Amino acid sequence: MSQQYPSLSVALAARPDCVGLRLGYDYAAPLKIELATETDGQFVFEPISIATENLDLLQYEILGRKDWQVLECIAILNTITEAILANLSTFVRLRRFVYHHPFGIGRKHIAIDRMDSLEELVLHEINVEIRTQLPRVHTFLFNSFRKTAVHKLLASLNPKVLRQVALRHCGLMALPKELLAFENLEHLGLTGNKITEFPTELLQFKKLKHLNLNNNKIARLPAEIMQFEWLEEILLNQNPVTNTTEMKGKSVLWKAVRWCADHQTPLPQRKLFLDLMQENHDGTKKAAIEDLMAGLCTDVEVIGRKAMNELSRQLPDPFADGFEPTKQTISIVGKVKGLSVKEIATQLKKHNITVNNKLGDKTTIVCIGEKMDSDSIAEISRRRLPVALPHHLKDLLFRLETPYLKESDDDMQENLSRLIRSQDEANVKLAAQMMTSGGIPDELYYQVLWLGLQTGSAQWKHFRAVLERYAPPAHYDFLKKYRNNPYGVLGELLKSKTFDQAALLKAGIRAFWTPEEIRSKRYPTEPLYNFFHAIVGQCFELGGEHAVMALKALVSGNTLNILFGQGPVGVPKEVAVLEGVDTLVCSHETVTYPANRDNIKAMRGLKNLSVYVEPNVPVNMTMLKKSFGKLKITFHNYIM
Repeated sequence: MSQQYPSLSVALAARPDCVGLRLGYDYAAPLKIELATETDGQFVFEPISIATENLDLLQYEILGRKDWQVLECIAILNTITEAILANLSTFVRLRRFVYHHPFGIGRKHIAIDRMDSLEELVLHEINVEIRTQLPRVHTFLFNSFRKTAVHKLLASLNPKVLRQVALRHCGLMALPKELLAFENLEHLGLTGNKITEFPTELLQFKKLKHLNLNNNKIARLPAEIMQFEWLEEILLNQNPVTNTTEMKGKSVLWKAVRWCADHQTPLPQRKLFLDLMQENHDGTKKAAIEDLMAGLCTDVEVIGRKAMNELSRQLPDPFADGFEPTKQTISIVGKVKGLSVKEIATQLKKHNITVNNKLGDKTTIVCIGEKMDSDSIAEISRRRLPVALPHHLKDLLFRLETPYLKESDDDMQENLSRLIRSQDEANVKLAAQMMTSGGIPDELYYQVLWLGLQTGSAQWKHFRAVLERYAPPAHYDFLKKYRNNPYGVLGELLKSKTFDQAALLKAGIRAFWTPEEIRSKRYPTEPLYNFFHAIVGQCFELGGEHAVMALKALVSGNTLNILFGQGPVGVPKEVAVLEGVDTLVCSHETVTYPANRDNIKAMRGLKNLSVYVEPNVPVNMTMLKKSFGKLKITFHNYIM
């Protein structure tokens, strides 16, 4: 609760340690007022209230204080701030000045003149002219939202003193060359501009700690970025480079740069890691095997997964042909996802295979041959030991000891299918436990894959370990990349060449099947409904075998049910090939769409039309009789 005073003069008399003022916009009051004091070199603000009838005197009381060191005007536009801006140069002792112009309310222009004591200058949504040098300014933050002659602003600042600068939304196409004189910079923000290339000139800024290039036009990063070892933060979100890859500012790129610095990684390997993160296949397909294996050793998950995918393309399966399991030694470097080293060793021991699991790297890699003395990738390369990837080892284990569910009968698979689709988490957990040791039946693999795409679901929580263990690397990599965008994933799935498309869509319809009593609601809200609707719609749009497969899935007995709540559904022409269907269930909007009517009339053997209509929506009986005069038509209302 702010303390109330009859006037600012009274408040200042009660607070002789006041060194400045902050004025701000407040929904609950005409003006938010805070008094500033200085503690340990920092300005601290305390809110106060001034009697409403005395607010007219406020500007004169403010202008009378020439000794203030801080003045902030945030998101307000009135006679008080107009007076302050007009007399700004009279505040000769001002060390900090902040002005935020109200967004969208015109554009102001201010002049900074004879303010030799100024140390911090923060300006938002306003044009500025700096008429004299500012020798003490160490922080200059400028947010323009217009193309600005920033070279004139930078020319007024002292390169020896300036430590933090931000030029946001200034229409910059590249790094201003005037900035190169400020080698003592520690923070640089260039967000919201039109910069297309990462400014490699910043390599000379050895004191730079924080770099913000969010919301620019940078589509690819140069190899030099991997040499910015002294940076504590790199932000590159909302650039084309982060729209097409998993590189998201500090979370991945910065971690990769720091890892390379800590391990003194050679520059060629750093460049390879960058190519992997940016999915630059022209760079990665020429990489040496040992360099890709080095990528598996990093703490950056995306580098390891991309390296694994590239190695999968380059390395043959050493267990595929002619592998004699007895009297072999397998060295496991680091972890194999989904299988513990102890579990692997126990299973291989049954087949007289020795496992050396003393190696400590975080690499996910397997070596076949003699015992290794170190965990060095260099030793693997020097001795030219055969290399297997985790999925190679998993396939070997499955061949040696087939998981029991892989050979289960139809009844077992049907029971498992009901368990994994259950809304009871205990059932889902039970199915996951069975599959962890027993494998995923081939008929259920794509159902498990679909359920794994549900962010935050019980299915993902329990099936993650199962998919880590049994899914091919490319499939699991896809899940990791797109799992947080389940409704936008369909297009990506159907573009991918790593999936059996027919099996994928068939499993999707089964996994997210929504019964008629839910689809007959006006606004279905069940979580699986939207996924089911989207998959069927995608199949219909693709046409051909995809449409036929989806239509057959929607047939029960002699009824084809293509009802999906309110709104039209596109009926594919392939509906004409269905046999044994005499009843069609759909929405009123679906049958009133001309292209749909033609396809429905082409259905052989159709006798009944069951139409769902929204409340208070008139039915076009003339059109229906003209189009479907030979059919028995019944009407139903959507459930609210």
